[in-house]
Amino acid sequence: MKNTLLASALIAASFLSPSLTAQEDTCPIVAEYAHKIMKDRQGGVSMVKMMQANDKDNGDFYNLVRDQIIEAYSVNYWATPTFKNRAISKFENKWYLACITAK
Repeated sequence: MKNTLLASALIAASFLSPSLTAQEDTCPIVAEYAHKIMKDRQGGVSMVKMMQANDKDNGDFYNLVRDQIIEAYSVNYWATPTFKNRAISKFENKWYLACITAK
């Protein structure tokens, strides 16, 4: 799964930024998508609805968002706000780290 994460981050960075400097501009967007996806996952949104929305809305980010959705649904659904927020933050940081360290 780590290879998939890295590959997705590299794909996103290459689509949106031709240079490493521009990659720094892309990575916050990658993290933002990860945050929203995990927030929706922890909010009880079904995977089917998220995948259908991704088919319509994400253009160049389609593969990245698809991988984020799949990974988000491999993470536990938490009942308490504290654990939900931790899951969201951890997921967002994981994707941001993968993006900024992609070469």
